[in-house]
Amino acid sequence: RELGAGAFVGVVVQHGQARPRQLFVEIGADAVAILVAGLEVDQTDLERRHRYWPDDAVGVVVGLDDRARQTRYADPVRPHLQGNHASVRTLHATSHWFGILGAEEENMADLDAARGHLFVFRDFGVEFGRMSYNRMFTSYLRTFARMGLKAIPMAADSGPIGGDMSHEFIILADTGESQVFCHKDLIEGSAPPIDTDYDSDLSPIIKRWTSMYAATDEKHDAAKFDADVPKDKQVTARGIEVGHIFFFGTKYSEPMGCKVQGPDGQMITVQMGSYGVGVSRLAGAIIEACHDDAGIVWPVPVAPFEVGVINLKAGDKDTDAAANDLYKKLESAGIEVLLDDTDERAGGKFATMDLIGLPYQLIVGPKGVKAGEAEIKTRAGGLRETLPSDAALNRVIAEVKSRRMLA
Repeated sequence: RELGAGAFVGVVVQHGQARPRQLFVEIGADAVAILVAGLEVDQTDLERRHRYWPDDAVGVVVGLDDRARQTRYADPVRPHLQGNHASVRTLHATSHWFGILGAEEENMADLDAARGHLFVFRDFGVEFGRMSYNRMFTSYLRTFARMGLKAIPMAADSGPIGGDMSHEFIILADTGESQVFCHKDLIEGSAPPIDTDYDSDLSPIIKRWTSMYAATDEKHDAAKFDADVPKDKQVTARGIEVGHIFFFGTKYSEPMGCKVQGPDGQMITVQMGSYGVGVSRLAGAIIEACHDDAGIVWPVPVAPFEVGVINLKAGDKDTDAAANDLYKKLESAGIEVLLDDTDERAGGKFATMDLIGLPYQLIVGPKGVKAGEAEIKTRAGGLRETLPSDAALNRVIAEVKSRRMLA
């Protein structure tokens, strides 16, 4: 039972972390811990921090003095991993991290959990760096598709973080913060399949998604848009950024002197990339993309609960027993379930469950209990069906499990 406003958001954010983590495990990314608050350790750090927070800006967002009276600053986009690496044998190519970050817009003027989480990666050699960028580009397409979302990669401005290649992943929504322009076929395209080999040449996938016009308003070229995209294929809309990937090359590693010994014994400047998913802003973005007049319509992979059991007459012995039995059987089957056993009237319960937007509802009332039946409601589309209780239970379990991974 929700005890306060926003009580379900934490569950959604946890699910929003789980889907990217699955993809990063698939491509062999190691989990690491990175300090967000750090000292200004070198000239590169100083230059970066002053680009984000110039003297005339609002000021550093967070500054803390440690016991040694050294000031540590919150660094929303800290690009370097902790630790020393001497050669390609000890420098792992790919790592990932989940933590609270700041927004990149507005000169980093305010920390914003909606910009959520960053994944930092390392490579040696330009070829390997580009390969990693392609792997992450592909994994992002699959990550968002697994959540039931259509995220369109768009050429984007790298901003202060820099780099010579950058793409934002945008979910179309009327309330989006940015205006976007793209070819309609990108909206209708399918994500890479589940059997994608991340160690293979992924350039055909990248070409398919980048050969058609797609750009945010900062990179939009009206003349090119009109010339390259037929009128009936032109899409102008609002969008919400849920991911952003960057290829830095040696922008940061060269001034920091970050080199490793290659297979031929020569020293190689490390290639770098940064790949971010706005995990905590995903909850809002999903709601904007997946709703109707009655409320939210959560896709199964990110729903705070997968099934809502509605007891239409709480306090009635037989109805309570039937609802609780369904609840326990769903839990035993590994389904995440929410039981509405409040004293509210039936109409209010239906409205609340639709507003919350759980993918499936199992409705139990005195008449159904006497007939040995329960009603299933599918939130997306509103389809309702009455079945024998065991059949309804098995149907819901099968539906949920089949839709936990949408791509």
